Amino acid sequence: MENTYFFILGKDPGLSLAEIFALLPNNIRLIRVTPQFTIIETPELLKAGELMRQLGGTIKIGEILKKGMGKGIKNNELRIKEEILGILKNKVKNNKVRFGFSFYSPSSYGQFLSLKSLALKLKKYLKQEGIASRWVSSKEPILSSVIVKKNHLLDRGAEFVLLEHTSHLSPPFQGVEWGGSFLGQTLAVQDFEEYAFREFSKPHRPIAEGILPIKLARIIINLAKVQKNSVILDPFCGSGTILTEAIALGYRHILGCDVSGKAVQQAQENIKWLQQALNQSEESKLQFKIQKCDARNLSSFAGFPFTDAIVTEPYLGPLKPPNTAQETLTRLRELSELYFTAFQEFTKVLKPGGRIVFIFPAFQTFKEIFKTSDLVIPRLHSLGLKPIPVFPYFPSATNMSFTPSYMYARPGQRVLREIFVLERAK
Repeated sequence: MENTYFFILGKDPGLSLAEIFALLPNNIRLIRVTPQFTIIETPELLKAGELMRQLGGTIKIGEILKKGMGKGIKNNELRIKEEILGILKNKVKNNKVRFGFSFYSPSSYGQFLSLKSLALKLKKYLKQEGIASRWVSSKEPILSSVIVKKNHLLDRGAEFVLLEHTSHLSPPFQGVEWGGSFLGQTLAVQDFEEYAFREFSKPHRPIAEGILPIKLARIIINLAKVQKNSVILDPFCGSGTILTEAIALGYRHILGCDVSGKAVQQAQENIKWLQQALNQSEESKLQFKIQKCDARNLSSFAGFPFTDAIVTEPYLGPLKPPNTAQETLTRLRELSELYFTAFQEFTKVLKPGGRIVFIFPAFQTFKEIFKTSDLVIPRLHSLGLKPIPVFPYFPSATNMSFTPSYMYARPGQRVLREIFVLERAK
């Protein structure tokens, strides 16, 4: 029996999708994908809460209740109402229940008005059954994870999600099967409080020196696809964002180094703070080592065992972007030599079959994008390293032409992050 689930994607939906498929089993089938959500089928039951605690780029996970419906809420109102009432009656406690709706579609506003009508009908019907109900609503067609959690929709009621496709998809979403409407029920939402705590409460957060977003750190760790007993190394660890996220994910063998003694101290203090925050017992204490070292001489430092994965955002150059084409080319050459020398050292400490997740900077000008990866990736074949596509192959998709890397950027950024996954030959 196939189980059908939906995932509401984060601000960078392509990267969210890549992370989901890095964590899910290989026997899943992609049913629908849009820039807002993806729907998959799997023969196994997913533990939504546990999976959500692993993911960094997913907002909601839920199960599909009805599929293959036509467009529009009014056209499906009877089917939707019967399904929802059956679920809500099982959620009643002390003759009370609460519910909410989210609608994911390009034509959300008109459907939002239909949802209001449906919600009022549900309240009226439940009242006739002697059940007091509360409709949790928002000014927007979508309830945020904050609203869902703070209003206890997952434990004292339910959030119902209606999903509709769009036929105008952009890469990497083109070519995937689409069409029809779906009704789902949310099972888990992203824990915004936990992320805020780890982001803002740690002792050191050197924004002025540039800092990796913790959700992005978690995503690139997941892209490495290694078991929890694996050894993870960050050779450009900075204040330890990747290392602390690895610890929060449950990894216990952590290695790090940085050329800056100040950064090493900050990383050590951030890890000790996180250990206390997690209330780790003596038995579950970390095995971690962080020391000052230059990634270009990584193998000469004693105490680093063979690692299963290297996950890192290296030094990206001065914070101020280059202003001219000549400045850009000079920076490209300098950084590419740093990175290639570091990769030579990586192969000396990385196990055969081990993976490297590496962020290359790219520089946006008015006319084009200059990539440091263009000067490094072609040279890595000589080291026994090959790029692994960030996106998996989908048998249900056609005309998909994913590149091996993924470009991550926020609006207005001139220094972009290009994410590569590489594997060492076995």
